[in-house]
Amino acid sequence: FGNTLFAPQPTRGWEQDVSKLYHDVQLPPHHQYLAFYLWLQKHYGAHAMVHVGTHATHEWHAGKEVGFTAADASENFVGAVPQLYAFIVDDIGESLQAKRRGMATIISHMTPPLDRATLNPGLKELAQLISDWSVAKEKSPGMAESVRAEIDQKARTMGLLTDIGIAAIGGEHDIEVLDDHITEIAEKITPFGLHTFGTAPAEPMKRATVEAILSIDPEKSEAVRGERAATLAAAIEQSAVDELDAFARGLAGGYIAAGPGNDPVRNPDALPTGRNLYGFDPSRMPSRASWNMGEKLARELAQNFHERKGQWPTRLVYNLWGVESNRHEGVMESQIMALMGVRPKWDERGKVAGVEVIPRAELGRPRCDVTIIPSGLYRDLFSQVMKLLDEAVTLAQAQPEEDNVLRSNVAATRAELLAKGLPEARAAQLAAVRLFSVPSGAYGTNVANVVPLSNTYGNAAEADEKVSGVYFMRMHHAFGQGMWGESVSDAPGLAVDLFKSALKGAQAAIHSRSSNVFATLDNDDFYQYLGATAQAIRQVNGATPEVLVTNMANPKAPKNETLEKYMGREMRARYLNPKWIDAIMAEGYAGAKLVNQVVEHLYGWQVTVPEAVDRPEDARAPFARLRELRDAGAARLGRPLPELSMGMSGDFEIAVEEGATMVRVGSALFGARA
Repeated sequence: FGNTLFAPQPTRGWEQDVSKLYHDVQLPPHHQYLAFYLWLQKHYGAHAMVHVGTHATHEWHAGKEVGFTAADASENFVGAVPQLYAFIVDDIGESLQAKRRGMATIISHMTPPLDRATLNPGLKELAQLISDWSVAKEKSPGMAESVRAEIDQKARTMGLLTDIGIAAIGGEHDIEVLDDHITEIAEKITPFGLHTFGTAPAEPMKRATVEAILSIDPEKSEAVRGERAATLAAAIEQSAVDELDAFARGLAGGYIAAGPGNDPVRNPDALPTGRNLYGFDPSRMPSRASWNMGEKLARELAQNFHERKGQWPTRLVYNLWGVESNRHEGVMESQIMALMGVRPKWDERGKVAGVEVIPRAELGRPRCDVTIIPSGLYRDLFSQVMKLLDEAVTLAQAQPEEDNVLRSNVAATRAELLAKGLPEARAAQLAAVRLFSVPSGAYGTNVANVVPLSNTYGNAAEADEKVSGVYFMRMHHAFGQGMWGESVSDAPGLAVDLFKSALKGAQAAIHSRSSNVFATLDNDDFYQYLGATAQAIRQVNGATPEVLVTNMANPKAPKNETLEKYMGREMRARYLNPKWIDAIMAEGYAGAKLVNQVVEHLYGWQVTVPEAVDRPEDARAPFARLRELRDAGAARLGRPLPELSMGMSGDFEIAVEEGATMVRVGSALFGARA
């Protein structure tokens, strides 16, 4: 292409050395990776590098968190060459990593168009049955019972009972719960298709996106909504112009204006795109508003647990992500502190100045022991918030209350460490650690790299042990109590044992989702953190804990819900929805690739939390639509294509054949749109 080179980024290399994947926390760049970037600088003579897509790998190599020198790999990759990076506007956290460790200037781009999901044919039929039951119960109890039985059978076949955690549709309450779930699916704001850089969505999807953004403020008057809709539509159109203009300006050495990000539903000011994204001051996290929301969620979580179990939660495990905290700005951290019975203090400028204890009488329940597992990016972006959480742990465990479970757990661990011969001060220090992650310069659990290599870990119990072994090996490093990423070496195996002791008796693993674009199956990170955490707890305790998602996609109505319900809604709003399938297949190769990834990530959940995805009914549902696509592809090619098979002997394979995009699932082939 003349003076323009298009090239794939070299593979990171973990899968090429399985031994390192299972046993090493960090992996230096291999020769091909380093040689490629040096060739771009020294031989090809690139005047600029443009990384396209969220995200690449060069900014995630080992090295310091910030402030690189020539000894850090990423500094050598980019050298003095200007870096432009097209990044989805909804991902501020990882864009900051690209700026800090990839020396990038960000050009934000729009999310895919958003719209309400509506219902697939099966759900429409079920919704009509519920309507029929509502009429029949007033006129004929016998007819109502017959319809109830049909509702139960169809909901069971479709896997909806797993979603809502009900064994059977037994009566009016169960039907109401099911009806609410179906309504949520229909109304779910969902991405349709993909965004093309520098191109605004077609008029119908532009209008739908505007309505999706406005939907969280239904109380606004028609006049205000009309004015706001016009402003948003203009911002979407302007985004297409600004994205390409910023790209051209950046290549010309010009200035790219800074701008905010986030899911446009949460923050409409993220539009227009084409901006160099920035974050916020972490010293203000959590804000008072975030604290109020997080405290309410913690109170509801504890109360719900008490109503279901007849006891208060004693130990919970939270995942924290830099990406998520840049969206919700401290709601999860507030939940954690509230569960421990601690709250932030703010100075006169709104900065967090420390923590204070919530008196037991005011709290109204026992303090909960919370183990916190931040990601590597969270460690980099929010180190001072980690220190604040550590202060909260220290303060909560110091409260001399008979029902203070955190205090009693710390005492028990301290006694175990003393029995192993550790000095009193060291035992007390280690026993109070509640933050665990990868050490500085390392990122990710690596479970997502292990899971596809099923030939390396076997099945069932053996798989659990080996896959969770990678998680323990990487995530056991202690933070807080005077340590920062220490692999405790006072005794053989003590580092991992200390982490396991902090998971002992855990009743739930909890993570957050604050986006209308990303969910559980469109990326591998969610299962390699939340799923792998649940798997690790199962390895320690012998049973999978409850797996919960703090759903903040609608910032006005956050809630904690089960993984089954959250994933079930996603499955039915997207991947089992002909409307979504048609939109994604219209994207050709890129759409087929996303379908491939969804199946891979579903398998990731099958390995880590099999209880959430053990639904053969769900697996069968998409095949009718896939057969239609296969038959359409056969018609275009003028020859028959193989029959679809339920068995997936391998990953999707994607190819282009005679103008038709073909997708192979195991041994089955079907055609997408040309």
